[in-house]
Amino acid sequence: MEIRHLKAEEIPELRMFIHKYWKPNHILATSHELMKWQYYDEVNKRYNWIIYKDSDGIQVILGYIPTTHFDARIERVDIWLAIWKRSDKVLPRGTGTKLLDYLEDFHKPDTVAAIGINDLIEQLYLKRGWRSGIMNHYYFINPGKLISYPDGSVFVESELPSFYQFSPSKSMEYAKNRYLNHPFYDYRVFSIDEKLFIIGRVVKAKDGSCFRIVDTYHANELNRWISSDYSWHKLAQYLEVDYIDLMTNLSPLPGLNNSSRIRIPNWFEPFDPEPKPIKYAYKCDTHYTIHKGDSDQDRPSQL
Repeated sequence: MEIRHLKAEEIPELRMFIHKYWKPNHILATSHELMKWQYYDEVNKRYNWIIYKDSDGIQVILGYIPTTHFDARIERVDIWLAIWKRSDKVLPRGTGTKLLDYLEDFHKPDTVAAIGINDLIEQLYLKRGWRSGIMNHYYFINPGKLISYPDGSVFVESELPSFYQFSPSKSMEYAKNRYLNHPFYDYRVFSIDEKLFIIGRVVKAKDGSCFRIVDTYHANELNRWISSDYSWHKLAQYLEVDYIDLMTNLSPLPGLNNSSRIRIPNWFEPFDPEPKPIKYAYKCDTHYTIHKGDSDQDRPSQL
C-alpha cells in the first residue's frame, strides 16, 4: 500500500478507474491526447496524478495542474486540483486526504485551489483553513442593431500581454501554451489600448452562440479602460454571437450583468440550459483570482 505519483505505465489503469468510478466514457478515459496534454509533466517526465494503490490496484486518485505545467519558468508554485475520487472499496479513514497531504508536502505550493467542488468537499477544505465561494457569472446579451450606445473604447484582436500580475502566477508563455496551443479549442485574444486583455472562445450550441471569456489581464481595472455597454456590444457584433459571458470571482464588471437575474447556461458539452453554480475553494495569503479557464474547467467533455 502506498501513496505516490502515478507511473507512466499505469495510465491505462488510471483511465479505467476514471471510467468506472468517475464517469463512464469520460473524456480523460477515452482521449489519451487530452490526458497527456493536460497532465504530463515534460520537464520531470511524470504525470501530475497522485494515487493510493494497494494489492487490488488503484483505489484513490488526485489529479492536479500547476501553472508551471504551461510555463516551466514560472518561479511560484501555484496548483489547481482536478479530479479527486476514491473507489468503492472500504479504505482506512482519511486515506483520501492523505493524497492532498502528500501533494502539499511534495510541492510545498504557494497556493492551492479547487474549482467545481461539491458541498462535502467544500467543508473539508474549510476545515483546513481554506476560503470558498461561488463563481460570479456575468453576461452581455447582444441586442443586435436595434440599440445604439455612445461611442467608446473598442476591443480589437490582439497579441498576448507580456505578463500577468495575479495570483496564481501566469505568463505570456503560460497563456500561449494553455490557450493558443490548445489541441482542440480555438481561443482568441482581444484588448483595449493594449492594457485590458481578455482571452476566450466562441461556443455554439443548439441555435445559439456565445463568446466565453476564460481569462483576463487587468480585469480588476476594467473601469479605467472600458466604456461599458458599447465595448461589449461592438465585440458581440464583431464575433456575431448572441451573448458574451465571463465566470470569475472578481467583483462586478461594468457593462456586464450578473446571471442571478436571468437563466444563463454555463454547460455546453453536452448543452444544458439550466445554470449550475460553480463552487471553488483556495488556500492563499493574498487576493486570489479565478477564471473559467483555470484548473480543468474549460476542457472538452466530448470529441
